[in-house]
Amino acid sequence: MSDAAGPGAGPVLVDTDVFSKVYVPASRDDVGRAWVAALAGRTVVISVQTAVELRVWPRLRNWGRATNRRSARADRLGAHNSGE
Repeated sequence: MSDAAGPGAGPVLVDTDVFSKVYVPASRDDVGRAWVAALAGRTVVISVQTAVELRVWPRLRNWGRATNRRSARADRLGAHNSGE
């Protein structure tokens, strides 16, 4: 984690692990709390891969209601496609 962000910093792309630590309170530990602090005030975006993982894993693993909550949160964040 870098502290170089500061005011006016642009969006930050987070991976599936960081997303889970920040947006799934049941998995939040000291690392997750540090990410929450580091991302405060930033626009968070996720990759297309992370968006797919957040939609597919809960269904494959029968996580029940978590499926809808994670999918909805992923939809609100939007996904970044670099075009590559």
